[in-house]
Amino acid sequence: MDSAIKKYRYMLLAVLALIAIGLTAGIPNLSFNTDYHAFYDDGNPELRAFDTIQDRFVKSDTVMIMVSPEDGQVFTPSTISAIHALTERSWQIPYSTRVDSITNFQFSEAEGDDLTVRDLVPSDQPLSSRFLKEANQDALAQAELVGRLLSSDSAHTALYITISFPDERKPGQPKEVMEAVRTMISSIESDHSDLAFHVSGVVPMDYAFAEVSMRDGETLITGALLLMLVILYALFRSVAAVLATTSIILGAVLMALGTAGWIGIQLTPPSASAPLMILTIAIADCIHFISSYQYKLQTTRIKWKAIRYAYSNNWMPILLTSVTSAIGFLGMNFSDSPPFRDLGNITALGIVFAGVLSLTVLPALLWFLPPVTGQGITLRSADRLLNRLAATVTAKPLVIAAVGLCVVVTLIAQLPKNRIDDTFLHYFDNSIQFRADSDEIERRLTGLYFIDYAIDSGSENGVYDPGYLKKVEDFVDWLNVQPEVTHVSSLVSTVKRLNKNLHGDDPLHARLPDTEQEIAQYIFLYEMSLPYGLDLKNQMSLDKSSLRVSATLSTIPTQQVLAFEKRAKTWWEQHDGISVLAGSPTLMFAHISLRNIQSMLTGTALALIGISMLMLLMMRSLKYGMISLLPNLAPALMAFGLWGLAVGEVGLAVSVVAAMSLGIVVDDTIHFLYRCLRHQRAGTDINQAVSLSIRHVGRAIVSTSLILAGGFGILALSHFKVNSEMGLLTAVCILIALVLDLVLLPALLVLTFRKKHDASTVPAAAQPQSA
Repeated sequence: MDSAIKKYRYMLLAVLALIAIGLTAGIPNLSFNTDYHAFYDDGNPELRAFDTIQDRFVKSDTVMIMVSPEDGQVFTPSTISAIHALTERSWQIPYSTRVDSITNFQFSEAEGDDLTVRDLVPSDQPLSSRFLKEANQDALAQAELVGRLLSSDSAHTALYITISFPDERKPGQPKEVMEAVRTMISSIESDHSDLAFHVSGVVPMDYAFAEVSMRDGETLITGALLLMLVILYALFRSVAAVLATTSIILGAVLMALGTAGWIGIQLTPPSASAPLMILTIAIADCIHFISSYQYKLQTTRIKWKAIRYAYSNNWMPILLTSVTSAIGFLGMNFSDSPPFRDLGNITALGIVFAGVLSLTVLPALLWFLPPVTGQGITLRSADRLLNRLAATVTAKPLVIAAVGLCVVVTLIAQLPKNRIDDTFLHYFDNSIQFRADSDEIERRLTGLYFIDYAIDSGSENGVYDPGYLKKVEDFVDWLNVQPEVTHVSSLVSTVKRLNKNLHGDDPLHARLPDTEQEIAQYIFLYEMSLPYGLDLKNQMSLDKSSLRVSATLSTIPTQQVLAFEKRAKTWWEQHDGISVLAGSPTLMFAHISLRNIQSMLTGTALALIGISMLMLLMMRSLKYGMISLLPNLAPALMAFGLWGLAVGEVGLAVSVVAAMSLGIVVDDTIHFLYRCLRHQRAGTDINQAVSLSIRHVGRAIVSTSLILAGGFGILALSHFKVNSEMGLLTAVCILIALVLDLVLLPALLVLTFRKKHDASTVPAAAQPQSA
């Protein structure tokens, strides 16, 4: 193969360039999807339930704007004027279908035998102190308002804009809405500098996904590439080595992204980190190859001999590590969340392309570029450390193995300290405006999590049935006393208010009417009095067969959401005859974390089996294959043990780390075992084989591990928790694997094979040299 590369290097480069250009041409087909729906399959049961509720009632994609006056009083002429302006302009926001605020809240009251329905604060009403005081009192008496549109101390108010995107939703639509919202707020702020505005809701969350991805793309990938180039130059002291490696890793990234574009993969916040992972992993193949090439050039000045030497020593490990790493990332296809499947597939493609380019283009580039003969600034000190490590491991393998295994067992024993939990609002750090605003809204006014319940009466016009409404009322009462619930919205409170109004505002009649006819008449009268856009379609289905009850929750972790959902199900199971469907993004995110961990256990297990089988076939040694399991499997388990001690919360992102890290850490294990096995089969005793492997392969293993850990460590700086936790835990796995590969693995090899070779003596001249 190496001779063919030499002979046909020009043709090879031309053909590969054409292939790379053809694949890269697919990049324009890539689109970026920031819709939270992208985290779920179409068949996801929680997504289906939520979509069913959305279809039955008005869609609940919202923009929530909290307004906080500096003086802590909402009902003042200045603030109410601002709310009026905000309400009026909100109707002009793209895709806006409904606007709810304290000023246009449909307040009902009795005037003799008539029912009057009007805006709580009409826009043409003079804002006298007396009127505003009465309006404040009326607002605080409305259960529909307090805890949702108005704080209990009247210091903060909110406005909800209901957004109904077309069925064929496009990626740029949340951005279009948010830009219009921010422009609107800026215009209000210019006239009301004493007001503070905070924005949250489902649409701002969608936009935050895009915002954080753009920010990470601008900084993290660029930072990681620069860091790796600096380390490469420090390692080889050669511009040629840097140029060759950069060509390989950028080629792999572009080809992978282009292929993803051709096959229709959409980028999402998690899968957008694939380029960073590819360039971080792809660099390892180049370092191993160039290290061998550089080593041989120090003894022979003939460039092609050095390339042949590097090729013969690395083609099998690079081929195998490319396949095994790809298998590890392909194991992410068992994830229940499509973005993580896409991340695994794009990265696997990049790893395969990097392996192919490292074995074809890299040798050709090294032939054309100046020789890599420089000495890195850390090579001598690194060699001294590796020599000491080799001497210690071969001299005291039993002590090292015993201590190492104790550490492994101790950390793995901490696994039970992890709990499956997540808080999807906390996916964004505090530097993201959406997170900061959402936290402030929850502190001052209301929670941001919600669960919608579609309660079916079983028949058309069944919502008028007093027995049905009584059960809905009982459920609403139950919700109101739950510690997680901050507010409950339902038509029940409106019907009770109407009953009171139509009985002379007598407080004793603030209850459900007794007959179906009364209920139907009250609802009909109220609907006829409502202005356009403020009808009851958000609470009652068109055929009057079901009602929607919306429970607003405080920001709580996944397990608490699931426990609340279970209690609600139990409550309804005790009330036969009514069908209830629960759905919301809150429930969707809560279930996906748990389901993803369960599915990824299968993916990781199958990936481990596939990788182990390939290593056994390559080494043709059962002992080597069995020993390789420890440094491949233990790093993830130990890292999760440390995670249990330091964090203790395993969520959506962390659940994919085991399969992903398995594909990464196996690389160094393969290079070390392959080199050690070659030494042994050449007749070298195990002590010398281990010592030579540590000295020669160790430098590349340390370099690649530090670069990998650095690359994923940079990902840990992401403002998106899903990416940052994934990067941090993977970096920890890589560093643990480095120690196991260079300390515990050699000690186990010496203990396993020492007796067999104790009597063998191999002349120094017979010992194969390698790098």
